[in-house]
Amino acid sequence: MGLRFDQGQFMKLFPNSKTNSKQEIEYTASDAQYRIKPPTWSGNNTALTFQMDHIRGGATDDHVDLTVTFNPDGTVASFVGHWAVGGDAYQIPKVVVVGADAVIGLVGTALAPVTEGGSLAVAAAAVIAVDAGCWLYNHLSKIVVKLSDNGGRLYTTPAVVHTFNRMVSCVTVG
Repeated sequence: MGLRFDQGQFMKLFPNSKTNSKQEIEYTASDAQYRIKPPTWSGNNTALTFQMDHIRGGATDDHVDLTVTFNPDGTVASFVGHWAVGGDAYQIPKVVVVGADAVIGLVGTALAPVTEGGSLAVAAAAVIAVDAGCWLYNHLSKIVVKLSDNGGRLYTTPAVVHTFNRMVSCVTVG
């Protein structure tokens, strides 16, 4: 006799959700999007772990890992969790900006004999435009992400508790 987890029942407990190709449950609650990876057993089928993401468009996601350890009779013995808060908005890395500047400079230099040096001035202006555009994007994207937070982080704790309760209800002794 051991513990079993009914994945099918678990998925049914998320009405108006969908599953993706990885069998992850994706749903919306309070205008925030969440994704739950299929729970997995460890510890000789005594500990069940699930991972849940608060999907943040335009920024890195928040991640929650929760492990629930069960007694042989299927009751909860303990649980432990970790919440990794996502970072700011996606950023253009400095190495990309430096690489773009180098390519622009090389093109300007290569075309200099044909353009009688005019391409060097155009390349210099292009480097300034690329650097300014990347700087502006990196700064404005942080502001936009902060302004567009829809409260999903506030609702993440109740969403995790609901997922915990649904998961525990799908564990049986058999």
